[in-house]
Amino acid sequence: MEYRKEYRNIQFRVVFSHHTHIKGKLAFAAQPYELLDGGVMSKEPSSYLMYGSIEKGGRLEIGFKDFSFEMTKGLHERLGALYQIVRKEYHNHIIKIA
Repeated sequence: MEYRKEYRNIQFRVVFSHHTHIKGKLAFAAQPYELLDGGVMSKEPSSYLMYGSIEKGGRLEIGFKDFSFEMTKGLHERLGALYQIVRKEYHNHIIKIA
């Protein structure tokens, strides 16, 4: 199952993926709004800047598609907020159905 959410308050689009045969794990891909291309963002999560997964115990792994990008104070704060959103989504989606 794959679904997308818009987090306008931190300016990220996040695609979440959960496979029922892999219990207790939620994968995600996240794209900051400033990487929009002419106002249209790719719908393919494989082109997103960040990807990762969260699993039992709240263990979070992330990776970045591009290894060099500007880390601004605002982006840093939004990444912290994204971390909290992913943890909440894991608890709301995975824990409830496990």
